[in-house]
Amino acid sequence: MNLSEFPDGKEEVSFGEIAAKCGLNEPEVRRLLRHAMAFRIFHEPRKGYVAHTAASKRLSHPLMKAWLGFATEELWPSAVKTVDALQKWPDAQEPNQTSFNLAHETDDIFFTEIAKEPARDTRYADAMGWFNSGPGLEPTGLVDSIPWEQYRTVVDVGGNTGLVSQAIAKKHKSVKFFVQDRPEPIKEGIDRLSPEFEDRITFMEHDFFAEQPVIADVYLFRWILHDWSDKYAITILRALIPALKDGAKVILNEFVLPPPGGASAFTNKVLRLVFGTSRDDFH
Repeated sequence: MNLSEFPDGKEEVSFGEIAAKCGLNEPEVRRLLRHAMAFRIFHEPRKGYVAHTAASKRLSHPLMKAWLGFATEELWPSAVKTVDALQKWPDAQEPNQTSFNLAHETDDIFFTEIAKEPARDTRYADAMGWFNSGPGLEPTGLVDSIPWEQYRTVVDVGGNTGLVSQAIAKKHKSVKFFVQDRPEPIKEGIDRLSPEFEDRITFMEHDFFAEQPVIADVYLFRWILHDWSDKYAITILRALIPALKDGAKVILNEFVLPPPGGASAFTNKVLRLVFGTSRDDFH
């Protein structure tokens, strides 16, 4: 049952209605939902009835649902294999020497593995779209802090479905963008591109380990290099060299993890949970 909208425009529905729609027993549904209510997801306005909270409405958003599916089915199973991966590959540099490989029993790298199932790959693209829109994670700082109007062409390397390029293009209307990525997100990006950007955003399939084919003013890497070991990050950047003209810029948009005590406990936890450990941790 999709609880984003209750049947017939109702503001609340009974546990029994939900159980019938889901094909489950009412006691199990009641226990599960009351557990969620303890975390302010749904609430019980009167005994036996369920209504939305701000949190449950938010969870019904398609991109948020994609993020939850990605987190629970891709990231969490991988997280519990972290120690196993460290023991098996203590000096890992290869992208298929990860906890993801152990959890999903594959020798392929993450991007190759999820591309085997279009729905799984689309969910990943949507999850990244959600992640890019979160408070403090949206591209506002990138859009506002760089004088984009000084440049004519920007290559968004590994730009997924082009959401960041669109955010920049919306404010800086003189800039043209090339969004490069794997075939699957490129197709998604083309299908979803707003007509207002059709003459300024071009999508192209490109492996960023291969020689860069586009000569441009700027090469943007937003949250790309943290996915790769130093060995591969260097290869990605070196692939730009044949295309670099005098004055070309390479912009790396990544999080810089704070030193111990350099941020609030909450901020430190979130950054290290999402972006891993900083090099200072090894000194």
